Amino acid sequence: MALFPYVVGRSQRFYCKTEATQNTWLPPVADDACKVIQTSFKRSQVRKKRDDAKLTREETERITGQTTVQASIEVYVNPYGSVGTPPDCHPLLLSHFGTYANSTTGGYVGGAGTASNAHDTYSGSDEQTAIGSVSLEREFNAGTATTGIMSQIISGFTANILKIALKGGDEPRFTFEGEGYDMVSTTYTTNFAEVGSGVGTVTVRNPNASRAVTDNAGVLRMSPVFSFGTNIGTLNTGYALTAVDATGTIWTFTPPASGTIAAGTAILPYVPAETVHGSPIAGILGSLSFDATARGDGTVGGVNTGTGAVTTMPIVECSIERNNGMKYFHDVAFQDKMLDYVPGDVETKVNLTLRARRDHCIWLAEHESAIATQYPVILTCGSGATRVMRITMPRIEFDDVEIDLPQGDDVGMVKLSGMAMGLTGGSAAISLAFIGLNPG
Repeated sequence: MALFPYVVGRSQRFYCKTEATQNTWLPPVADDACKVIQTSFKRSQVRKKRDDAKLTREETERITGQTTVQASIEVYVNPYGSVGTPPDCHPLLLSHFGTYANSTTGGYVGGAGTASNAHDTYSGSDEQTAIGSVSLEREFNAGTATTGIMSQIISGFTANILKIALKGGDEPRFTFEGEGYDMVSTTYTTNFAEVGSGVGTVTVRNPNASRAVTDNAGVLRMSPVFSFGTNIGTLNTGYALTAVDATGTIWTFTPPASGTIAAGTAILPYVPAETVHGSPIAGILGSLSFDATARGDGTVGGVNTGTGAVTTMPIVECSIERNNGMKYFHDVAFQDKMLDYVPGDVETKVNLTLRARRDHCIWLAEHESAIATQYPVILTCGSGATRVMRITMPRIEFDDVEIDLPQGDDVGMVKLSGMAMGLTGGSAAISLAFIGLNPG
């Protein structure tokens, strides 16, 4: 038996929720749950060197600057089981792309299947205000009430970078990276004395438990939700912390206590039971096609009418990284946190690796002299019998083409890298759609 209980990755529960007001945290409900592979939350405090005269070479004091909050979330691509309904990571996808369209009857353009395909489509937007913020919460060491249960909350998170990865037979994955406005942590404590039914204050044994949710003046930065053991209130949504006194020992909460709460009861961070949907798309299902859609504007190489043969290439590895170029404002006077942001120029980088087959080499030889030609690409993940994810990039310019031929009888590899380009009419360089080929 281990000497101490440790926090393991499988014990975490994760929730993401689109904020109604930017930078204002919203407590999650069951449907805000999202299964994650791994998460990373980081809060950094700027400490500036004091450079005025001193009588020692040692540092004796630093000046406190702004705090920054960063997060990274990796998830499997889990399409929702019902058509016309977005996946559980929808708030993160919406925060990144800024534009979302839903249809339960379809008319999806640009992919195989019938005209009645139901779909959920994400694409970019030129509107600065389209990139909304998300509330994040993760709870870990769940179910061990007496051994340091903890949750972390981030408000005002925006998904600046989206990475889409496919490798070998591995399942496709999303990784979201960005910054948030503020982060607080809540942890385990107990109440010092009995709390009567209908009372809205409690005296806690550990005042340090409140320090992570208050600022230097003792003002509450967010209103995290907790439970008294298994008591989660009359509404079954927990108790929201609304105030902390100067000593950190007297907490005010709402709604008032439901029933009598005995002294020594565990006070725990509360999150609702998870309601999650869908299963990961299998990495063995899917395809990548060149020249599968019209180029759209007809200005580069003419319009592909689709009459020619589509070049389908089995890939070994594919990575797509879309960067919103977010400019986070860390230089606003009299602000201790990142106050606002503005989206910058979008870059969508694409890297493909495939084995050097005879037909691939012939295709590359035919196109090598015009490597800057823009090619439409469709990447399909999943099978046609269920919901699939289809990534459409109308125009990719390949910057580098590398063919590695190894020693002996190992197969050579072709590596393509370039950038997905938008269309002159403002159409996105990349769109992502979840398509249900069997409505209902």
